[in-house]
Amino acid sequence: CLYDCRNPKDNKKTWQLENEIEQVLWNKFEPNQFISTDNQGNIYLCDIRKEETLSNVQAHQTTAAGIALSSKVPGLLVTASEEECVKIWDIKSSSFELVYEKKLKIVKKKR
Repeated sequence: CLYDCRNPKDNKKTWQLENEIEQVLWNKFEPNQFISTDNQGNIYLCDIRKEETLSNVQAHQTTAAGIALSSKVPGLLVTASEEECVKIWDIKSSSFELVYEKKLKIVKKKR
């Protein structure tokens, strides 16, 4: 659910997404759009003026635990997952175009 805090009783919008939502990020270059991630590695692009999501993609095999939009480049989205993978996406056209992918070699400490 999304509420307009100026008038939350009258301005409520909902989208039906499949899994548990992990993060939500507003797009400062497109103020009517936000990006959300879920616990299954999906990323959704939503527009508050639309009833359905604009686009979604199975971006990772596990939770997309990190998302960030570039503060300088419109449409540049970076995602990171628990599978130690970072991906860069172009979302300018209201869809997800994979630009770059890097599997990180993170060494886990033994306890």
